[in-house]
Amino acid sequence: MTWPWPDGVVVAIPTVAQRAAPLEATLAQWRQFGVDPVVYQQHPSWPLGHESHRRTCDLLLQGVLDHHPDATHVLLAEDDIDLHPDLPAVLPMAMSCDVVALMVNGMRFYPQWVKNRITSGGRLPRTVVAIEAQAAWWGTQAVLMRRRTVEQVLAWESDGAGWDIHLRNWTLHTGTKIHTLIPNPVQHRGVPSLASKRGGGLGRSATYNWPIEGEHL
Repeated sequence: MTWPWPDGVVVAIPTVAQRAAPLEATLAQWRQFGVDPVVYQQHPSWPLGHESHRRTCDLLLQGVLDHHPDATHVLLAEDDIDLHPDLPAVLPMAMSCDVVALMVNGMRFYPQWVKNRITSGGRLPRTVVAIEAQAAWWGTQAVLMRRRTVEQVLAWESDGAGWDIHLRNWTLHTGTKIHTLIPNPVQHRGVPSLASKRGGGLGRSATYNWPIEGEHL
């Protein structure tokens, strides 16, 4: 069954000229859902790095707010991700939360019961949970935010270098919980990072495409 894309959700993708090939592969997946993301390319004179990424995301997100007055949510996504076919079906589960990471990196940010299921190989229920270790969270591979959240984060000042750290700082300052969808419906392809000195391959979901309770039995 093909699920329609939820009304009011605008996908926004920051990118750089050097990422044309990964971007096109990602856009092809979005188009399978009938989604035409808003893409904003970093100014070519800006150096690659977290500071430029934050500036680019600020301009991109403000543009979405300005030109999409009917948008209820913004899904800020990277240009090198894979999308699970069930994403349109499960996304409405997350739309009542202020901030939902559709992918979290590794095992650290899952509640203990999820970690136990992963370790034992057990199936996972479809659900939305608050992440653990929020003060250490990072990564905007795919983050769903309410419109009012985007407005507030853009208006708030912090010294967070990347947009993920700026968003994290805002959530900690305001007491806003970051949630995630179980299993994650987005996976990072591990394309080497142009902004981070850590390099690529570190940011991967541990639950993408994980077997679901009561399905495919």
